[in-house]
Amino acid sequence: MKLYFRGRNRKLKIAVNVANEILSSEEFYDKIISEKKFENTVPKGLDSAVISELLKNHPKRVYVKTYHAPFGANAKTKRSKYFKINTAKLKRPKSEITRTLIHEYVHCIDFYSKEYKFTHKDNDNSQGDEDNTA
Repeated sequence: MKLYFRGRNRKLKIAVNVANEILSSEEFYDKIISEKKFENTVPKGLDSAVISELLKNHPKRVYVKTYHAPFGANAKTKRSKYFKINTAKLKRPKSEITRTLIHEYVHCIDFYSKEYKFTHKDNDNSQGDEDNTA
């Protein structure tokens, strides 16, 4: 189990279970490896197989916490041990919530890794410079 949620929100519990199934599948990591290049990596041109291994072999649970902010973002990640999901933004398909959970998991692993960086810098992609980030 990569993601751990102790809350009561049924929709979020289901999405966490689905995210854990995906994060436990070889197919997910093979898909990452199949990407020839990710943008915004440190070191530049970081091999996708390294990113896949970091995600797959992360030794700790990542906790899913919640907060409520009707005008806030879908989620917040500032630490390697947990991220927060905005419960005001759960009125969307479970597949989108699952995608957000996995996206935030990737951010947590990026925070955990001191040697490598592989996610987007910010949430502004108006220049298209973050189209292909992990």
